[in-house]
Amino acid sequence: MKIPTKKAGNFELPVLGFGTWRMGGEGERDLNNDDTKDVTAIKKAVEVGLYHIDTAEYYAAGHSEELVAKAIADIPRDELFITTKVSPWNFKKDDLIKSCQASLKRLKVDYVDLYLLHFPSDEIPIAETMSTLDQLVSEGLIKNIGVSNFTVPLIEQAQAVTKNKIVNNQIHFSPTARAHIDNGTVKYCQENDILVTSYRPIGYYKPKYKHLSGEIAPLEPSTNKQLIEDLAKKYNKTPSQIVLNWVIAQPNIVTLFKSTSPEHIKENIGSIGWELSLDDIDKITNEYPVGDTINVPES
Repeated sequence: MKIPTKKAGNFELPVLGFGTWRMGGEGERDLNNDDTKDVTAIKKAVEVGLYHIDTAEYYAAGHSEELVAKAIADIPRDELFITTKVSPWNFKKDDLIKSCQASLKRLKVDYVDLYLLHFPSDEIPIAETMSTLDQLVSEGLIKNIGVSNFTVPLIEQAQAVTKNKIVNNQIHFSPTARAHIDNGTVKYCQENDILVTSYRPIGYYKPKYKHLSGEIAPLEPSTNKQLIEDLAKKYNKTPSQIVLNWVIAQPNIVTLFKSTSPEHIKENIGSIGWELSLDDIDKITNEYPVGDTINVPES
């Protein structure tokens, strides 16, 4: 399937991408992890059209990048868009250069399409970090620079000390996670040609209904717990499809999901190719409860 794209300025991303958090482990490699299952899932994602693959040096201490490399070994490089991230403790010039080179080596590619600062650092001067990213761009090791989990003041500080446009901010955003709406980050990005990538768009809880996958976490107290499930019935979709469609209906926002299940990958692809009505988009925005949820990647 051809995944639709969104564009901000000269930068473009597909509305759906494939994440790899917890593939191979969490912050450290899990030696008991089923690597074959993860590699197969990444291959399946690309096969069905998810050509944006998102990873990070932090994921499984770099092993997630190695799993991506195995999965894409036979795929032409120009058919993929690869994002990876550098951890904040590696923001000093020499460390950042080494991190980038190590990520490229693990991914077995000559460049990445998008390189993100994974989280802000309050210890390393942002000017040093951004000038190093400029150097990596000039050397052709990264094509675009971006940030992750940055608020407006932090984005402005970073943009002021780089020659390159910050094209992307990756943030936690979902029907239940809208802090970046409240603090103005999303609006700022929309007004300044910075595409927003939503991670962890789907909140999970122990299913009440066995026939539905990807139920959205209800919050207590709530007057509208059934909203997503009611809309799923109305559109003959699953709750995950409803939520993903709501996320990508937001101006300037694209999203990622992670799954090792071929069935869930196929299900989530079913979130595109149709649209929620404006009334139902507004209904989720205005009536679905916002707050802390149990958020875990899909298995």
